[in-house]
Amino acid sequence: EPLFRSEKTAADFFDGKAEENEKKDAVEEVPSEKGVDSADEIDAKQEDEKSKEETSLLEEAKEIENVTEIEIEEVEIANEEDVELERSTREEENEVVDPVLDSSGFPLVPFLTEEDFKSADISPDENTKLLLMLNILGNDDETIVRFVNILICHGKSDYQSAYFLVSDAALYVLGKDGSGGPFEKLKRWPLTRLCNLEVSLNWQTLMLADRKQNVITIVTANEAVTRSLCETIQLLAVEQCSLSLPIFKSDDCRDLLIRKSCLTPGENELAPIHHYGIVFWEPLDNAPGVEAAYGDKRVVKEGKLFVQMSLLGVTYWREDYFVLDVQNGILAQYGSKHDKECKISFTLKGVCGGCRRRQDCDKPNAFEIISVDKSVDSMTLASASGEETQEWMMKVLEGVAGTVTASETRHHLSSSIAMLGNKIHLFRELHRNEPIELIASCGLEMISSVSYDSDCLAYSSLNFNSPDDKSETGSWLVFVASRHELAKFHVALATQWKETFHINLPFFELADSRTRNRARDTVALLRSTIHRNDSLTRGRDAN
Repeated sequence: EPLFRSEKTAADFFDGKAEENEKKDAVEEVPSEKGVDSADEIDAKQEDEKSKEETSLLEEAKEIENVTEIEIEEVEIANEEDVELERSTREEENEVVDPVLDSSGFPLVPFLTEEDFKSADISPDENTKLLLMLNILGNDDETIVRFVNILICHGKSDYQSAYFLVSDAALYVLGKDGSGGPFEKLKRWPLTRLCNLEVSLNWQTLMLADRKQNVITIVTANEAVTRSLCETIQLLAVEQCSLSLPIFKSDDCRDLLIRKSCLTPGENELAPIHHYGIVFWEPLDNAPGVEAAYGDKRVVKEGKLFVQMSLLGVTYWREDYFVLDVQNGILAQYGSKHDKECKISFTLKGVCGGCRRRQDCDKPNAFEIISVDKSVDSMTLASASGEETQEWMMKVLEGVAGTVTASETRHHLSSSIAMLGNKIHLFRELHRNEPIELIASCGLEMISSVSYDSDCLAYSSLNFNSPDDKSETGSWLVFVASRHELAKFHVALATQWKETFHINLPFFELADSRTRNRARDTVALLRSTIHRNDSLTRGRDAN
C-alpha cells in the first residue's frame, strides 16, 4: 500500500517539492520592475540599519543610566534622612539616658576618641612657635610635631605643671612660671639616644631612659595621652633613626611596692589591684584622711620663703620658714622648720588688704602682703618659683576672707589611688622603686554611695556612712584627668562592690549645690594652674 493516499509515490512527492523550491529561487532572482539595487546600495542599507540599531541601543542605555542616577539620588536622600533620623533619635535618647550609667544603673566606659588621645595637646600661636624655635630647638631644620601639657614630680606626689615638646629630632621637657616669662629647657633627649620607654600601672606615667641611664618620669594621669605619646615617639624613632623602641611595663614593681606599703599584717598578700590612678583629692567633713590632709591646726601651706629685711636703710633677703593657718588667719614666721616658737606672727584678718606681685625686686618671684593697718608694716616675700608664689598668694587671700572654717578650707592634694582587694588607698609616691607614703584608706563597706556631676565629668564624690548609725560622716572629692579615667574608676569600684555585697553600688547626681560649686571651683582652679599662659590656652582652645 502506498505511503500517501495520492497516486504519486514518495519519490514523485519529493521531486515535486524540489521543483517548487527552484521556481521560488528563480522568482527571487528576477529583478524588480522599479530598478536594480547595486552592491554599494545594499551595503549602505545594511550600514544604515546597523547604525539605527546602535542608536537604539544607545538610547536604551541612556534611559537605563538616567533611571539608575535617579535611583542613586533617591537612595542617597533616603540614607541622609535615615542618618538624620538616627541622629535625632540618639539626641532624644541622650536627653533621657544618663551619661554615666547604663539602663541598669551600672557605670559606663566611653570609647576612646581622637579627642581623648590629643586632650592634653596644645596648639601654640605663632609668637610661641617663634620663641620655641629661637630658644629651645636645636637647629633651624627641627620641626615641632607635638606640644603637650604634662606634670613632673619633684617630691612624693608633688606634681608641677610642665610641657613636653616632641620634635622630629629630639624630645624636650620644658618649664614655665606663671609670670609669662620664657620657657626653660629642663631636659633634652635626641631620638638617637633613647633606648626604651616604660609605662606604669594603668598607663598613668611615661618614663624615658637614654643610653646613659638618664631617666625622667612624665606624669599624664591619662591612659589615652600616654598611649598616644608612646605611639608618636615610636613612629618618629623608626622614621628618623630606623630605631625600634620597646615599651616596658613596671606593673610588677609597682604591685610589690603598693602591697608592701598598704597591706597590714594578716591581710591577703595576693589581693588583686583592681584600679590604679593619679588623682587630686579633697576630704570633706569627717571623712577618712582629714587629719592627714589638714593636720590638727588645719595648716594648709608651709615652707621656706625669702623675706625682705631692712637694716640701717639697707635692704637684704633672709630665708625663713613660714606656716600659714588659714582657719585662724595667721601667718607665722620661724627660723627653721624645727623651731617651736615663731619669730613673728602676721594676723591676716582685718589687717591684710590683699596681695600683689612685686616686679621691682631683685627676686623674680616676689610678692607683697599689703597691710591696711598703719601700725603693721607690709611684708615682701619671695618663693623659689612662680607656681609657689601663685599658691602662697591664693592661700593668704583665703585667710584674709575670714569666713574659712575647717570644713571649708580648700585643700586638694595630689596623690595616687589604688583599689587593693576591698580597700581604697591614697598614697604619695616618687614613681621610682622607692617606698610610698600612705595617706588614707577606707574599706568598701564604709562607702554608702557615689555622687557625680553630669555637667562636669572630671570628679566624683565618694560618700561615707558611720558604721554605727549609718548616717553620712563625710566624703572624698576625687578629681581625675578625663571622663574616661573617671569611668574606669567608677567601673572598678562598682564591680568590686557588686562582687562583695551582691548588689549595685548606688550612683546619684550630686544634689548638694554647696559641694557641687566647691568641686567645680576646684576643677577650674586645677585647670587654670595647668593652663596658665594666655597665648597657650587660646591655642589649645582653637585646637
